[in-house]
Amino acid sequence: MKKTEISVRRLVEFLLRSGDIDNRTYSNFPDAMLQGARIHRKIQGSQGTDYSPEVPLSIDIDCSSFEIELSGRADGIINNNNYITIDEIKGTYSDIEKIEEPVPVHLAQAKCYAYIYAKNNGLEEIGVRMTYCSLRDDNIRYFKYALKFDDLSEWFDELIGRYRKWAEFQIAWSGLRNDSVRRTVFPYEYRKGQKELAGYVYKTIYHGKRLFLEAPTGVGKTLAVLFPSIKAMGEEKAERIFYLTAKNAGAKVANDTYDILREQGLRFKTINIIAREKLCPLDKPECNPEACPYAKGHYDRINDAVFDLLKDNDDLNTGLLRKKADESRVCPFEMALDASLFCDGITCDYNYVFDPNASLKRFFAEGNSGDHIFLIDESHNLIDRGRDMYSAALVKKDVTKVKKIAGRYSKSLSDRLNGINRQLLRLEKETEGDHTLFDPGDVAQLIMAAERFAGDYEDETKEKNINDEDLLQFYFDIRSFLDVSGRLNEKYAIYGGYTEEGEGRSFMLRLYNTDPSDNLLKCLEKARGVILFSATLLPVGYYMDLISGSREDYAVYA
Repeated sequence: MKKTEISVRRLVEFLLRSGDIDNRTYSNFPDAMLQGARIHRKIQGSQGTDYSPEVPLSIDIDCSSFEIELSGRADGIINNNNYITIDEIKGTYSDIEKIEEPVPVHLAQAKCYAYIYAKNNGLEEIGVRMTYCSLRDDNIRYFKYALKFDDLSEWFDELIGRYRKWAEFQIAWSGLRNDSVRRTVFPYEYRKGQKELAGYVYKTIYHGKRLFLEAPTGVGKTLAVLFPSIKAMGEEKAERIFYLTAKNAGAKVANDTYDILREQGLRFKTINIIAREKLCPLDKPECNPEACPYAKGHYDRINDAVFDLLKDNDDLNTGLLRKKADESRVCPFEMALDASLFCDGITCDYNYVFDPNASLKRFFAEGNSGDHIFLIDESHNLIDRGRDMYSAALVKKDVTKVKKIAGRYSKSLSDRLNGINRQLLRLEKETEGDHTLFDPGDVAQLIMAAERFAGDYEDETKEKNINDEDLLQFYFDIRSFLDVSGRLNEKYAIYGGYTEEGEGRSFMLRLYNTDPSDNLLKCLEKARGVILFSATLLPVGYYMDLISGSREDYAVYA
């Protein structure tokens, strides 16, 4: 029987959306992923012997002509005298005492795990515990539920019923795509060495490895890596291809190659994800219902709009996305992200896979499948890009500027920014020259001050409906700083110095990722096969050390 797979998190986040896009609201702030992982480990480690952490759960749902495999990992399962409770843990910078009830999507995720466990073990009742933990002070708040299996089953059946048409579409499409892949042939006569390159790529994907491939310009690298990758997908060795570029020119070459293969009869859904600013119908993106008519009610219309887009088109190019988004009155950028879930080939910048602030959580969040192929063009750029993506800085003059703005809205926010400013001033007094190195302990108080600001910002924004672009951007800068602070190890340098950018000279504290291999590797491991190709990858050992950190990867020079 044919089967399609989806994770619990992806299912609930895809189906249970409604209302407006509104980047001013608390619910639209990004997850505190890295710090949240620390909280998960701490809470799980503090539980008793009746607590089992990180429990994988899955179930096959019979839909007559096909099956849906639903899977995920419960944060914890509590067995208290044979009464089972599913524990779902969420970290937040917000004041947990002000959380009145669980976020509906969070609770739905826990209820799916509860259904799977109860169904697989024949339980008539099961508990759910939502555990919210403050990332500021580690305080915890619980929400507990006792659920009858019959009620849970009715809720779950309705949820799966809403997903059924999407599953049917995926299964029908994958069959059509795979048939076309088997019939597709290499469109030209092979250039010298090109067939051997394609063979290396196929073998790398087949064995689930990484390949560093140096080949000079003009040998047809793009076709030599895309063609065998598509063949591997047709044999169901991977779920999709990510063609990752550092420049727009690389994306155009990839998309042109897909078009060439379509002329051979290939059926392959592709999309090129570009920046929100370039897709937005407004002169400047303002993602809230007051400023943008596409944002108002977006989530009520988006799933139907995406389904209509997918069923009639294979090449989801930028012009088509703008046209369809305008017809459906939805955000074209968010439409592109949602449509990408059902595409075979995704062309995008490195950021969408590697940058913790921009990565496609739809694909790379915990519990999602990793059967992807990463084709990384001009991959010699990945080292410097990686250093930038996993580094962060706080500039004193930015804090001073935002403090004046914050004072209009909230004394609490102004006080928190004073705290950050005091810590930067302390570090500035210890700075000699432009690059004074600090130890992690030296910046611990600054990190705590940043955490307090992030928490108060979320609370104040929720309560007072604060809407200020500069303040919001600084909040995101703080979140980036906190994310990087959670990664600090011996591959980071912490230094104080001065910047001349903007309005005059100002003190800056920077967390700089000198060797990004640990961070890049965590992303590379989310793929089944990785091909890193460029005309400049020598000495290959240098690139292996700073990209994957492994000399065991394959390497080929053409």
